[in-house]
Amino acid sequence: MDTPACASNTVKKKRVLLLDDDKQILDMYALILPQLLPDYSFMITDNGVEALASFKLCPYDVIVSDIDMDHMNGDTLFKEIRKVCQNAMPRFIFCSGVNAALMAAGAISTEDPIELILKPFDLSHLAERISR
Repeated sequence: MDTPACASNTVKKKRVLLLDDDKQILDMYALILPQLLPDYSFMITDNGVEALASFKLCPYDVIVSDIDMDHMNGDTLFKEIRKVCQNAMPRFIFCSGVNAALMAAGAISTEDPIELILKPFDLSHLAERISR
């Protein structure tokens, strides 16, 4: 796993932030995704506030996030990162049991660089989405 500081990424691997409040899901991410995507650098956190702080230190190329979480949910994290990035948004992949009603509620625009994967899903499918 990568540290949040940009200096640690000397090989210039694509940086991926993995965020979920379910420890079992994070453990699966940590075990399997680096094997499926060895040319990527991963940071894992269970907290949206920590994810935002890490992003501000050194932006990520892709953010994979749950939507429904304590402290800061996925759509709030997305909005906060949009404020920081303005026009240079990273790709967001939301992995959640919550359906597309989030977009219908106006939380996220259809023009935003996002994808939605409904849980449960296969990690090889997520790896494919990350590598696009």
